[in-house]
Amino acid sequence: MEQLEHNTEYKKFFEDTPIAFIRTSIATGEILMANSYAAKMLGYDSKEKLIENCNVNDLYAHKEDRKKLIQQLMNKENHKYEVKFALPNGSVIWAEAHLHINCGGSCIEGSLIDITDQKNQEQQVCKQGLQQLSDLRKKIDQALRATA
Repeated sequence: MEQLEHNTEYKKFFEDTPIAFIRTSIATGEILMANSYAAKMLGYDSKEKLIENCNVNDLYAHKEDRKKLIQQLMNKENHKYEVKFALPNGSVIWAEAHLHINCGGSCIEGSLIDITDQKNQEQQVCKQGLQQLSDLRKKIDQALRATA
């Protein structure tokens, strides 16, 4: 009975946490397990549809990123990554992925946190900074021409 309660608590935690949990096959990219939040984040109506219809290899905006990520995980270089995903509906999201290799070395599992808003804000700040530098350069050029 205690084991059943523990499993029920774990399942509730897995499903109700507003973080995407996912397990994928290293060899094939098949999604082996995911929670409902992962499905929603990756553009699917349910975790069952995500698992049935999606291969993680197809989600990477830059296909070579998955190969690099697997290599880094194998070399134990890092466990936190920023990944750009291209969703089936055509939109692009950024995720902070906290991953590790499990299942005797045959799968990758971990969590994904949507950081798209943060990345967009960073990009906006960079654009504003570049615009301010450009404006400053123009003012300096004008000042130098005025004194020449």
